[in-house]
Amino acid sequence: MSRKVKKKPKKIYKILSFMLILISIIFVASLIYFNSLPILYLGIIIAIIGIIDLFLVMLMLHSRKKKTGALFSVVFSIIMAIISFFVFKTAGLLGNLNLNYKTYNYSVVVLKDSKYKKINDIKGKNLGFYETEGKECDKSISRLAKKVDTDNSDYDDVSTLAQDLFDKKMDAILVEDTYLDILNENGVTTSNDSSSDTHSSSSSDSSTDTKSFSDKTKVIYKFSIVVKTSDISKDLDVTKKPFNIYISGIDTYGSISSVSRSDVNMVVTVNPKTKQILLTSIPRDYYVPLHGKSGYNDKLTHAGLYGVDMSIKTIEDLMDIEINYYVKVNFTSVINIVDAIGGVDVYSDYDFTSLDGYKYSKGYNSVDGKEALSFARERKSFQAGDRQRVKDQQALLEAMFRKCTSTSIITKYNSLLDSVSGSFVTNMPTDRLKALIRMQVAKKYKWTITANSLDGANSSNYTYSYSSQKLYVMEPIEDSVNYAHKLIKSVEEGEKLDPTFDGNASDVHKVAQSSAAKSSSSSSSSTSSSSNYSEKNNEGLKVSIPRTTETITEGESYVYYPYTATYNGKDVSDSSSISFTVNGKVFTSYYNLISYIRDLSAGEYNIVHKVSYGGETKSLNQTLIVKAGAKKNNSSTNNSEQANDNQNTTSTTTSGGNNGDSVDENDIDDDALTP
Repeated sequence: MSRKVKKKPKKIYKILSFMLILISIIFVASLIYFNSLPILYLGIIIAIIGIIDLFLVMLMLHSRKKKTGALFSVVFSIIMAIISFFVFKTAGLLGNLNLNYKTYNYSVVVLKDSKYKKINDIKGKNLGFYETEGKECDKSISRLAKKVDTDNSDYDDVSTLAQDLFDKKMDAILVEDTYLDILNENGVTTSNDSSSDTHSSSSSDSSTDTKSFSDKTKVIYKFSIVVKTSDISKDLDVTKKPFNIYISGIDTYGSISSVSRSDVNMVVTVNPKTKQILLTSIPRDYYVPLHGKSGYNDKLTHAGLYGVDMSIKTIEDLMDIEINYYVKVNFTSVINIVDAIGGVDVYSDYDFTSLDGYKYSKGYNSVDGKEALSFARERKSFQAGDRQRVKDQQALLEAMFRKCTSTSIITKYNSLLDSVSGSFVTNMPTDRLKALIRMQVAKKYKWTITANSLDGANSSNYTYSYSSQKLYVMEPIEDSVNYAHKLIKSVEEGEKLDPTFDGNASDVHKVAQSSAAKSSSSSSSSTSSSSNYSEKNNEGLKVSIPRTTETITEGESYVYYPYTATYNGKDVSDSSSISFTVNGKVFTSYYNLISYIRDLSAGEYNIVHKVSYGGETKSLNQTLIVKAGAKKNNSSTNNSEQANDNQNTTSTTTSGGNNGDSVDENDIDDDALTP
């Protein structure tokens, strides 16, 4: 009996030794498969594991401390097994980030009070469809034909298609879901409506606009069309050469492959040599020429209707840059990732309550996924409107980056992997992603992140995707576009941005020309700083404006460029208040000022800017030259616009802050200006 007892532990120790070596091999294999560790690091890890394994095996098989060796062997094996699991899971995730297809979601829509309840009910009936240029349109018609036979009519304008449904010229319509969103935002004027003007200047999120379409219709059938995509990346060695990534945030929940409008448009410029990252945000409503559509302009957000490749090419044309890769996310992505990492601390410039009812305080706010999404989408709480939304999106991105690179992320790594899976896609090759990881692991670089935003003038115009009526757009300011191009090229060429850069493209900033220039000026600045300190900090209120003369054509919008205000040497632009005087009329609202100037006849006018802070008021004069041109002559239209102006500005004042907006965007919808 004693001999049997002695043999049993030996067998167990042999089994434990075998399991230890097997798990060690699996662990090393996972690291090699992941291929994200520098060769030196990998070699060191393999050597350490080999030494530990040898020690534990000798301890279990050839020493008196077999139990101790067995205990440590089990613990070490469990640790390696857990790490191997996460390594394989991460490698699998990286390998599934590249999608070679996109999904179009279609709906068959009928009037809500119609007798049609299911797809077979419209057999032999009149069906209208919006004919898009892509092959997905033909595929959708073919797919529907397999389900039911209808008398089809094609339309080249989605608004006219919707109007004919309301006027009962069509029994049903086939529309891609994103265009349904556009119809819901903008409304449809029909002969059957008691109110002829269903398209008002109220919020695009308001129930009034929504009722004009979705509340009068119902969907009786839905299906999806999957279309293969080609590789549009401009690949290069991301560890040695600078590159640009386009981040597209589409306005949908659910599948990331869905084609939709791009509400977030950001170019991330990365220079791996200087360890510098530049975030360049472009407003969703930027009025830009669509790539390949000569003579046609549209909102940048609408470029996403035709796929991420259209958005990329349009931005490349606009900014004269080359975009190497893209990353696409949606609403679900933001919620899942933020929740997975345990929330983030995001900085807010203001106290405000979002449209969803979430409250944010000036300073840092701890937010979960839904709160983060609401924060990044809010614009109506700010005078700067979409300009502030762009800044908040950049702030959220930086907060997520900080959290994901902190040590606390280790405990949430599994949930992060689960949330990332299916939450975003990219066309950056997997080996390039792994190369970036290897570089960062090996060197542990500290990156400098700088943000910039393009600016524009609020206006209304016809768009390629919705040509039946004018929509709210933001006309690009050429200087802003050129400046953004300059910043991107500077980062690509290895120049460091000036430390005073604050990310406001409407102001004039300098890019450091060379390190020599910095060093030559540092000695002189240091010797004079002490003598000028007292004078600088007792100078009171000082203000300036970038342009003392502004020229427009009759009927055009006046572009307001932000002023700069300092008090005792401290920037107080965002805390100061401003009023405007033209022809003896005083305006405390940008919107009222713009509305008034739009109706001025040709001539020369003086605009007095009065900026107040700390009990002091400074006045600045700006000459406005209005040139003769094609002024609006439609009195009914002007009356309609004036009514909307009066309605929207009843409670609007400029009591706090220099936001540099030409129109109070609290009162302007996305896609909701009546021509």
